Amino acid sequence: MAEVYGDLRPGEEQATQAFLSGLDWLPVSAAIAERAGNMKAALRRQGQTRSITDMIIAATALEAGAPVATDNRKDFQLPGLTFVALP
Repeated sequence: MAEVYGDLRPGEEQATQAFLSGLDWLPVSAAIAERAGNMKAALRRQGQTRSITDMIIAATALEAGAPVATDNRKDFQLPGLTFVALP
């Protein structure tokens, strides 16, 4: 949610809030935070840089067995991660 709101353009607030209010939200647990940090560190050791925000999203999806909805799949190429088909 923070990433979405951080990238809003003027005039998108109302539609974005309506869309986001229809989603189920999962808390970031200690297990998710640890997994996200470990994934970021493992990728860094391989010479790849990822944002902690993206790693938290990925770790949350993996822990919940849920797909990720993104149009930026290149930053989410991780084993076991699946995606929602976007139009």
